[in-house]
Amino acid sequence: DATPGAGLWSFSGGGGFETIPLVVDDTLYAGNRDGKMYAITISGANAGQLDWSYQTGGPILYSAAYSNGVIYFAANDSFAYALNASTGSNAYSTAVS
Repeated sequence: DATPGAGLWSFSGGGGFETIPLVVDDTLYAGNRDGKMYAITISGANAGQLDWSYQTGGPILYSAAYSNGVIYFAANDSFAYALNASTGSNAYSTAVS
């Protein structure tokens, strides 16, 4: 809660977070150094609970972007990813050089 500065919930990822969180509606998306993209509910009775996670082949050190129901991000496995924001299923991934 921003007014009194009190914590409302917390979530711990395996390797620590280095990215800037992306918030869309009631979900926070954040990549982790453990190579997972996490989707976490941020309000209501399930606040702080994991909705889904997606494992990549390397740490995620760059913040995600969102457009039309898709989360876009890159990992240190030389791939760019596009995930369905609701389910976490891989819409596509491609190697980048």
